[in-house]
Amino acid sequence: MLLSFSFKNFRSYRDEAVFSLEMGTRLRRFKRENTHRTAFASVVKSAFLFGPNAGGKSNLLKAFSVLRSLVVCPTSDSAEALLWEPFCNSNNPTEFSVLFTKNGMLFEYTLHYTEKEVVYEQLSVNDKVVFQRDGQRVTSKEYSLLENSTTLRSNQLLLYWAQDLNLPEAVDAFSWFEEDIVDLTERLALDVQLSRNEAKILSDSAFKEKFLSILQAVDFNISDYIVSEDTALKRQKSSEQLLFQHKFDDTSLYLPVNRESTGIKRFVQLLLAILPEFASDKVILIDGFEQSFHIEMIKVLVNLMNKWNGTNQFIVTTHAFNVMDLFLRPDQIYFADKTPNGTSEVYSLFDFDDVAVTRSDFDYKKRYLKGMFAGMPIVNTTWLETIFEKGNRK
Repeated sequence: MLLSFSFKNFRSYRDEAVFSLEMGTRLRRFKRENTHRTAFASVVKSAFLFGPNAGGKSNLLKAFSVLRSLVVCPTSDSAEALLWEPFCNSNNPTEFSVLFTKNGMLFEYTLHYTEKEVVYEQLSVNDKVVFQRDGQRVTSKEYSLLENSTTLRSNQLLLYWAQDLNLPEAVDAFSWFEEDIVDLTERLALDVQLSRNEAKILSDSAFKEKFLSILQAVDFNISDYIVSEDTALKRQKSSEQLLFQHKFDDTSLYLPVNRESTGIKRFVQLLLAILPEFASDKVILIDGFEQSFHIEMIKVLVNLMNKWNGTNQFIVTTHAFNVMDLFLRPDQIYFADKTPNGTSEVYSLFDFDDVAVTRSDFDYKKRYLKGMFAGMPIVNTTWLETIFEKGNRK
């Protein structure tokens, strides 16, 4: 489970941004449904990020994805550059730090780096330092790590190198980055392609009844579905495809899911990530969550993310302001916005001192649109109308 993520000097973020999923104190609203208790802290199951275009919402998700890529995709030689996108081409290192739980242990991983080298790196487990790196100087109680540290390249992450040496703590931390962080944004833009495991689960009769009930609850006119082999995909890892049955008067027709509407395809992709039968203990990133969805469908998905008996966490960016008043707690609502000096910042609704925000009858959307929480785009409509009028006169 993710507890917090902080970063500095990345894209539009110059100063440190702290994004915490730990549960806010004194909040009782939706505590049972929307939070999950770990051995170290209680966390929210989802966080929704609002704000204007170019405010920094997508860059927060990108920062998380870049950290994952740095960990799981090592450089191949000393000449290869590290993924590095500093604020305004700054020469200062980019800094990442993440706090998470895995296998009943508390991990903290910190990385400072530039395009050419790792400047600082540290892994701690249960508040005890496993290794620390300052440039090319490595300190650790693990002899095998020190013995081989002379071959560590300056553009090579010690975490990857340590897990390659089978250091248990490094293996667990690496597997969290590799297996438990899922960026769903790209998959949502693609056709539905089932893995073998997904095809097996969908074919189970008990699960089929549940999955079909969800589809029918959002009124897709789907009466049944089957999982069938797609001959065009035989050479790929999975050749199964999902087909939905539609009834028209006295006739019925099975359509491949990829011939359905964009909304249905995206809904199915999200169900394959949300439902606990498919995955658990994952941190799932979704950029532009509301695309192609009616507000009623959004309600269903927000409910599933929070109230389903699962252990996944969701970090979601959206412009659908109605989501603010859909079964969310103040510590699940975040804003990304540009400061007067042009840098991005991120903050939670729970950060506001007004005790009224914790009330169950508080209308978040209404107050957000009035500018009470900032994070609103400033559009000069008069100026735009003047430009359009000038263009029409030509």
